Amino acid sequence: MSYRSFVAALALMIAPAALAAQDSTQLARRMPDAAQRLDNLKQRLNLTADQETAIKPILQAEADSFKAIRQRYEGKTERADRRSMMQEYRKLRDASNEKIKPVLTEQQQAEWKKWQDENREKMRKGMKQHREKKGS
Repeated sequence: MSYRSFVAALALMIAPAALAAQDSTQLARRMPDAAQRLDNLKQRLNLTADQETAIKPILQAEADSFKAIRQRYEGKTERADRRSMMQEYRKLRDASNEKIKPVLTEQQQAEWKKWQDENREKMRKGMKQHREKKGS
């Protein structure tokens, strides 16, 4: 076996694991940390100091739990594992949102819902483009 053939074979064996790890890393990078998320909420919803104080520990606990989930699924490349991880993320985010909601005024809640809907739509479009790109 020539050196080039060996390198090509090695690359083919390593590529799937590297791509799966990259997917997890990219997901972690896309998810804002607690401070970023609080800053986003503060700017978008004009949070008061009391609201910031109430929301900050909720977001920090969420971020810590996200990190624990990521670590639990690290290195797992199966689609079912990724799906399970995303389901855990969703449950955690929903629970955090339920804790945050009563801290907000009705007007802030309406703006927050609108913002979440916009983000969901962006995510759907991004996923659709990703699937189309993969299919090409």
